[in-house]
Amino acid sequence: MEKEQKLPAVFNELAETLRGISRTSNHLNEKLKSAYTIVATDHPLIRADGRHDDAKGIQQLLNLADRKKGLHIVFPPGLYTLRRPLRLKPNTFFEADNNSRFRKKHHGPMADTRLN
Repeated sequence: MEKEQKLPAVFNELAETLRGISRTSNHLNEKLKSAYTIVATDHPLIRADGRHDDAKGIQQLLNLADRKKGLHIVFPPGLYTLRRPLRLKPNTFFEADNNSRFRKKHHGPMADTRLN
């Protein structure tokens, strides 16, 4: 009789665990739907060839990342030329490949982080 009493408790515990996994899975799916990745060189103003100014295109992506929370910007290998400072907002992040280089070609700071 004792074995029969333990079985419902085990099933209830298993059911609760599965409900928890389902809630977590749904939460992660929602997060994934709201987040997306942009490869910087897919932007028409970003060439990463070392000759053209990439700052305007990068700034446009940074502004988009500020407006659309959860945007992930990836910078593939290349030489990104910056002829003006980038304006970074709080909590703005991007990922650069180990072979990505950012070359500053102006007399200001690399990036301006002052709040507007």
